[in-house]
Amino acid sequence: MVKGKTPLNIACLLVASVALASEVPFTVQEVQQGRDVSSLNENFRSLSDGVRQAPKKKGDNTLTGDNTFSGNTTLSGSTTQSGDLTVTGRTQLSSTTVIGPVTFTASVTAQVAVLMPGNQVTFTPALHNSSFTVVPTGTFTNTTFGPCVSTVTMTTSGGDLLAIFSGMIAIATSNTFYLSMLLDGAFLSGHSATVGITGEGISSANEYANAGFSYHISGVSAGSHSLCLQVRLTGGTGTIDGTSTQAKFGAIELK
Repeated sequence: MVKGKTPLNIACLLVASVALASEVPFTVQEVQQGRDVSSLNENFRSLSDGVRQAPKKKGDNTLTGDNTFSGNTTLSGSTTQSGDLTVTGRTQLSSTTVIGPVTFTASVTAQVAVLMPGNQVTFTPALHNSSFTVVPTGTFTNTTFGPCVSTVTMTTSGGDLLAIFSGMIAIATSNTFYLSMLLDGAFLSGHSATVGITGEGISSANEYANAGFSYHISGVSAGSHSLCLQVRLTGGTGTIDGTSTQAKFGAIELK
């Protein structure tokens, strides 16, 4: 028992301390007697009014030190992060300017994210997978898509792929050089032994041309996949140059 204080006064002071910690305006009238109900009511009325008037934090936010968000977090205002930012829980950033490096280790939705120059963004696990290889020099005469010219293997998390080829080609006679690919040993949807992705017409014998494609493949399952580059010609002998230039083939996940 606190000397000189009634139990009712002690209770009021405890409630008042909570209100003051929340920066709520509050006034206390000492309860002289246990039956002094009017003073007691006045204290609680003052607390209630203060709680109703307490400001709510909203709008812009400034995070000035290194910060780690480990739970579900939503930053709904314009947010400036001036230190390193590590996000380990599911976080939605609706308008964020980040000055320090950022590491995302969980699901993140970034509607607007502005990273200052020189920053590094790291995703764990990787945001996407990719695999590319150098296409070796080859000479071809087949008029249908046949054996693989070059093959890459990659493990995907499931979703869409963007297959890419870039290289220099030539044909000994005036003909057309076509490019295509197989996914896991099968033609892509709508493709066949004579229908591929793209073609390059060569108007003069032994004339070189730049050839390439970027081809979107949707609905690829999670797991290991092989991609096979194929070529065919309408006639003559075709070549992918690997002496003066370096052709490349591969794919990247779209996330």
